[in-house]
Amino acid sequence: EGEGEGEDTQEAQEETDQPDQDPNAPKVLDTAKFVQRGGVLHFDLLELPPAPTVSNKWTIRMVGASELVSVSYPLPGAPRVALPDSDETVEPQAGMPEWPALRIQYPLPATCVPNPTGAQLAWWGDANESWRLDGIDNVAIDPESRVLAFETIHFKPTALFFPKDLCFALDDWTLRAAGDKSVLTLVGPEHTVEIEVFQRACRLLAPKGPAYAHLNSEEWRPSQFAQEMRLVGLDVFVAADSEAVHACDSRKKRSYESALYHQMALACPAFSFRESKWGALQPSTDFVIRAVEADASQPDTIPAEGSYGNVLVSENKYAHLLVLGEGDEEFGLDLPEGANIHGTLTAALAASASPEGQAKLRSPDMQTAASLHYLLSCIRPISFSTRTRVFQFAEEEKVRLEAEREQARLEAEAAEAARLAAEAEAEAAARAEGDAPSRGQSARAGSRSGSAKTRGKR
Repeated sequence: EGEGEGEDTQEAQEETDQPDQDPNAPKVLDTAKFVQRGGVLHFDLLELPPAPTVSNKWTIRMVGASELVSVSYPLPGAPRVALPDSDETVEPQAGMPEWPALRIQYPLPATCVPNPTGAQLAWWGDANESWRLDGIDNVAIDPESRVLAFETIHFKPTALFFPKDLCFALDDWTLRAAGDKSVLTLVGPEHTVEIEVFQRACRLLAPKGPAYAHLNSEEWRPSQFAQEMRLVGLDVFVAADSEAVHACDSRKKRSYESALYHQMALACPAFSFRESKWGALQPSTDFVIRAVEADASQPDTIPAEGSYGNVLVSENKYAHLLVLGEGDEEFGLDLPEGANIHGTLTAALAASASPEGQAKLRSPDMQTAASLHYLLSCIRPISFSTRTRVFQFAEEEKVRLEAEREQARLEAEAAEAARLAAEAEAEAAARAEGDAPSRGQSARAGSRSGSAKTRGKR
């Protein structure tokens, strides 16, 4: 009881020591966590020029200075406002019922993707030189018309901000060999990005739309491609964010992860890769990924998820195939029959590849491998994937394996019952054949005995 009271006192003291937050303090946007999209909107209240006067057939307009004159809100000379239930009056202020917030509607530019998830609208405060959030309400973005609507009392430069990590989290990723090209697919909670990589160029395959037209149609060098992707709000390049990288370093060591991406890039012409649920259980220096040899005759075919096999890469010192499947319940290091331990991922895959696959592994396109390695190292899909999709597949695979085992058990029981029935039938047939001679001999003996008795009487 004494320890519990001491802990409560300590917690109360810690709460007391925390500084009280000023409710009137301006709400400032944390620009370290948000990035601006779609440009800056400038709007203002302007003084109207004097109205023209009509005299006979003449329309008279005053010709004055050409500069635009801004006015404040509430308007200059506005009457004082009476307080409710009081005879006292105060100076008018924006936000009062007499001077409500004004509604602004603005069509977003084509280069800005209207994604309202986590979006923040802020205005520039000259006093503290920061983007502020107070004084803006009822923000709405129509994805179809691309119209941004909001209510504000501040006629200041205003901009739309999105979270930097909006596209960082991944539910699934795949790296697929497609002939002489590679296709990297990133699936997030609210986005799917598909990137085509070939030689020293990249191209965006998905999503498509006006905001991505230049990325869909043109070829980009990897570094330029990453920069353009950030500008349109598809920032999947987590390695460019120092805070995210620092938070992620506890998952996998970056140098080991980069070395694995290099091996995957070299092997991609012959093999396709995707994540494994067992990768989350490995230490920061070990990796488990799934791989399957690509079908060279059908480069556009997406491999079935059940066709992949697990591969272990440990500390970049050795690699080998695993018998382990996604539906298994316990992790194991057993090797398939005939498989060996190798020094690199490419060597382990080459040992199980077809002659065509081995030829591709011996002579990869180094330019494509370099571009792919750059993208993978910037995106870091292994560390930033939640493995949501693969865990769902693992549960489905577990159910499938249990159903197969149950079916095999039923078939084994049926086979055993059929075997026992056949043995019983054979034994019955054998007994029937054994009893037939005995009955014949008894009949003949009875016949001889009856003949003897007849002769005796005679």
